[in-house]
Parts: sequence; structure tokens; C-alpha cells
Amino acid sequence: KKNEDAYDAFKEAVRLSPHPIDPLISLASVSLELGRNTDALEALKKIFALDPKNAEAKGILQQMIDKGIVGTKQ
Repeated sequence: KKNEDAYDAFKEAVRLSPHPIDPLISLASVSLELGRNTDALEALKKIFALDPKNAEAKGILQQMIDKGIVGTKQ
């Protein structure tokens, strides 16, 4: 329940923020913890569109790769 509340709060923060990278990172992270992989990927896409070299987003993406949630391009 705590993570669900955090998920809802981060979604709202993204919606309201003029600079949404930090809440998007939080949203991606909590989405991954909740198994909401599509939501995590959508947040990561938005982060990379704003900041293609974002290290935190790269770390979350790497976690998804390591867990077999997403693959790598060959």
C-alpha cells in the first residue's frame, strides 16, 4: 500500500512539475518495484527525451535489463 501511495504521488508530481525529471525517476523506480513495467518504461522514455544521458534513469533501465524485463538491441 505504501508503494501504491508513492506511485500515485509521483504521478501527480510529474503532472504538476515544470521540470519533471526527478519525479519521473521516482515514478520509474516505484513502478519497477510494483511490477508496473510498462509504466516504468514510459517514465524512462520521458526522462531520456529530456536528458538522454541521465545516470539514474540508465541505472533503472539496467535493473530492468538485468531482471530480463527488457532486452538489449543486438
